[in-house]
Amino acid sequence: MMYFPVLAAVAVLLIVTAARDGPRAALAWCWAAGLILPTWMIYRLGAVQVNLRTATGLLLLACLAFHTGGISRYRLLLADLLIVAFVAVRIVTLVSSEGLRPSIPVVQSLTWLLPYGLGRLALQDAEDRKNLTRATALVCLVLGLWAVGEAVTRINPLLAVSQHGSWYVDHDFRCGLKRAEGPTVHPIFFGMMLVLLLPWALEASRRGRRGEGPWWWRTLPWLTCAGVLATMSRGPGIAMAICLAITVFAGRPKRRTVLFVAMTAACVLLFASRHAVMEAMHALGNETGETKYYLIVNGEPRPYTGTNYRLLLFEVYRDAMWNAGWLGYGRVGGDHHLPIEGHLEGLFSSVDNQYIFTILTSGYLGLSLYVLFQLAVFAYLAKLVRCPSRDEDLWLSGSMLGALVATALMMLTVWFSRDYGYVWLFTAGMAASWYTMPQTEVSRPLVVQVSRRRLVPGHPA
Repeated sequence: MMYFPVLAAVAVLLIVTAARDGPRAALAWCWAAGLILPTWMIYRLGAVQVNLRTATGLLLLACLAFHTGGISRYRLLLADLLIVAFVAVRIVTLVSSEGLRPSIPVVQSLTWLLPYGLGRLALQDAEDRKNLTRATALVCLVLGLWAVGEAVTRINPLLAVSQHGSWYVDHDFRCGLKRAEGPTVHPIFFGMMLVLLLPWALEASRRGRRGEGPWWWRTLPWLTCAGVLATMSRGPGIAMAICLAITVFAGRPKRRTVLFVAMTAACVLLFASRHAVMEAMHALGNETGETKYYLIVNGEPRPYTGTNYRLLLFEVYRDAMWNAGWLGYGRVGGDHHLPIEGHLEGLFSSVDNQYIFTILTSGYLGLSLYVLFQLAVFAYLAKLVRCPSRDEDLWLSGSMLGALVATALMMLTVWFSRDYGYVWLFTAGMAASWYTMPQTEVSRPLVVQVSRRRLVPGHPA
């Protein structure tokens, strides 16, 4: 089993980096390294499944525990309270449906609080921003090349060794290309993860053009976008476009009025052409001609395709959502049946909409907390975009806002998998910490050389 040798290699990287550059530099590099590790490589501790990313996060937390002096610098935010309250609601609903089990709070904390907390710890000053840029730039290079290579050669290097991770193995193709999965279990998850890394690719490119990084940094936005397209997934492609649009809007304050008018016109045009857009979505998904398959939903025939599936979820689960109450049903799937029509249970057992899924599992209260948490994080980044200490900070904060908003919108078409959700929560944590720190800290010039002196907890690097 490769799980423990890989984890041991991460531990060695953590120890070496922490000894050389300090614990928060180790956090940046080991977190980035964890993004390349296969998400499907799991170790089971009873009912708790710990993948390599989670195990890496726990190692990082243990390392930082020896440097707790810096924790006092953090200011409690509304987003912190909202994510904790959301997890509490999740625990209550699961306990009510499954009974009291120790694994329930453990799993929920590892899924939601661990990555968000690591993000809060990851960005405290300019030194952290430097480490994150350098580490994530290397990851964008590796994953971008991986995605393009996998799509063209139809070979995933991980799956060449093991067939346990992929949900599709080697038979999922679009436009003659294999849908790249990378180290995740689904092309959509891989694409969403790359969209969330795009802000750091853009940051590295901007630094590279200023001579503050190697030449290949300037290629990273193109390579990362190519990686998103190599997944051949429509949702991540749309998310990438939204992220770039918001980035340009944020980074060009003098042109925001013109850009706003242009983007509004584009949205109106897309809405007016929605039928043609849907046909294009069907064609990209190899669904042309499949609309002859109809389902009876609430007594009415509805065309069924992979694209229409997402729209039909609102109708299929309409009564279940209406009757979910404040706390929802707890566990969904398996032996926990929901009040939907019997002939639809098999086809709609996967709820590919995080907001519907949250209503079902956590009720109206859970959904409210989840959405409010997202809005709080968006507000922090919007404040940084509106009142930056330097114009160049607009690009990173704007692109982070674009990536988080875009993926939040795409959660209308996919559930919150840890494959990309881990990166979303980590980014949200970084946004919250950036919002609280003195702006002179994060805006100091970034240089390539790494300081050899060790970071002192509680003091700027």
